[in-house]
Amino acid sequence: MHYAAYASRLQITLLMENATPLHTGNGFDIPLDPENAKSPRVDRIVRDAAERAYLPPASVKGVFRARFRAIDGTGRDLEERLFGSAREDGGGSMGLAVWSGGTCVHQPSVGARVDVVQADGAAVPVARRTRIDGATGTASKNKLFAAEFCPPGTRFALTVTALGPLAEKTREVLAGRLSIANAGDVAGAFLRLLVNVRHYGLHLGRSSGDGAGHLVGSGAFIDLVEYHGVSNRTIVTETIDLRSIAGVLSDLQPEDHAAERFLLELHAETLFGVGGGSGTPPEGYKSSREDGSNRSNTIFALRDGASKPHLPGSSLMGAIRAKFRWWFRLRAVRAGQEADEPRLEELERVLFGADPGATGIPAERTKPFAGLLRLGQVELLSEVAPEDLDSVKVDRFTGGPFKTALFKVNAFPKPRWRIQLYLDVRASGHVDAAGELRSFLAWMTTSGDLGSGLDLGFGRNRGFGWFAVKDMETH
Repeated sequence: MHYAAYASRLQITLLMENATPLHTGNGFDIPLDPENAKSPRVDRIVRDAAERAYLPPASVKGVFRARFRAIDGTGRDLEERLFGSAREDGGGSMGLAVWSGGTCVHQPSVGARVDVVQADGAAVPVARRTRIDGATGTASKNKLFAAEFCPPGTRFALTVTALGPLAEKTREVLAGRLSIANAGDVAGAFLRLLVNVRHYGLHLGRSSGDGAGHLVGSGAFIDLVEYHGVSNRTIVTETIDLRSIAGVLSDLQPEDHAAERFLLELHAETLFGVGGGSGTPPEGYKSSREDGSNRSNTIFALRDGASKPHLPGSSLMGAIRAKFRWWFRLRAVRAGQEADEPRLEELERVLFGADPGATGIPAERTKPFAGLLRLGQVELLSEVAPEDLDSVKVDRFTGGPFKTALFKVNAFPKPRWRIQLYLDVRASGHVDAAGELRSFLAWMTTSGDLGSGLDLGFGRNRGFGWFAVKDMETH
């Protein structure tokens, strides 16, 4: 390396906080219940030497590179100059931006959660999910899985080091001494990427297409590291909030990485809750039982914090997928036609993705594909206190209640969410699927039509978890 060419280095440490559960797997798992030989296993997350959650640098660089590719339409030249290139023959070059891993700088309390288990002597949040059989819409047999996750509110420090001319130009722009128009192609593209991430955040890790791992920016530290020779260096530190960066770049509006966005509101008309907790009462829970006891026959809805209902992105996207399938077939019935099942399979694959053999479609009839429709943001609009609901198991043969089978459901009455769905930039090559999605969303938000709206969570076949869907904005 020519040290004179890279004497100046600008280290930008982005402070980002996850708004939704985040899982980056380390390839290892442990039993959910060590005492049970048949217990499902828990996929663990990557941790550093201090046992803190850690975001691998390859994952960090990968999501930044994918985001840059989505907002930059000039081809691969700028991408390779920023992120580097690899060649099959062993050649290639390093990029002017070097990405480091994300170190955890704040771990929120998990005491009020209901999806915590003890693992290696510590309280670990664990998401328990099951694959859904695409043919029947019910849980697949022996397909329960569990994964450790970083709870919302975990903060990470992600560092990118700009080298040589990229560092010098970027610093001049951030200091207000150089306009973005005169910064050059590489520095301008780099700064556009930072502004996009500040505005939209990032999705990283497992189920990122379903809204998991949503990282939002909360600030940044700018370190100018000037190297003189090999070992002599001077460090000058400036602290610049990302909002201030956006102020300096006032002539640069954030470029959208989505082809189209849909803003919807979900209004629950009944009690709502998603199961999957450990069965242990959360902190602060007060039983409605006359004797005040907390018995193990209470089902606790998932929650974020003490009184915020949690809506898993995978549950929401699964419900939208099932409703899309139902709408497609209903439309054919109303037209007096047979539903075109091969076309439905292809629309599902393009919009919602395909995992061969796991979606009810035989593996030989489909290819792996990341769906075009993504869940960008989930915002709770109403904080409602959970309530206990008495219920009883019913004998399906007699229709009568089981003896000593009374149980309670601790869930949330009529919560409301605002969600943002978006089509990624590949939608330009799938005009038919994008058009069908628009027709479906228009129908789903039509109040009063048969089956419009969404049903989610516990007791859907008994009237619980029914949501009216309102179209707030499409652009």
